[in-house]
Amino acid sequence: MTEFRESDFCLCVEPRTGLPVSFKDHDGTVSGSFDETNVGLDHLALSVADRAELEGWLAWMDQHDVPHSDITETDLGHHLNFRAPDNIAIELFAIKAHVAEAIGLRN
Repeated sequence: MTEFRESDFCLCVEPRTGLPVSFKDHDGTVSGSFDETNVGLDHLALSVADRAELEGWLAWMDQHDVPHSDITETDLGHHLNFRAPDNIAIELFAIKAHVAEAIGLRN
């Protein structure tokens, strides 16, 4: 298992399948309908090939009036976020090549 850690975040990658699972520590809790700060599912992240593919999804969401974030860049990659009808957070994520290599997702 390959791991990438920050103070409140851990990304684990199973090397044979490349399946990533991450863990995030949030301060505080809430009650009520789904909210990613509750204990449990934070969000569902789906991988896309690159930023260009994210831009294609952004255009599609705009054409279909799907509320979404802007594409944001972090040290790990590029992210586009939106919510399912039941309010579960969904992220489309394009990992940076050097990060993918460092955690064993690409050779």
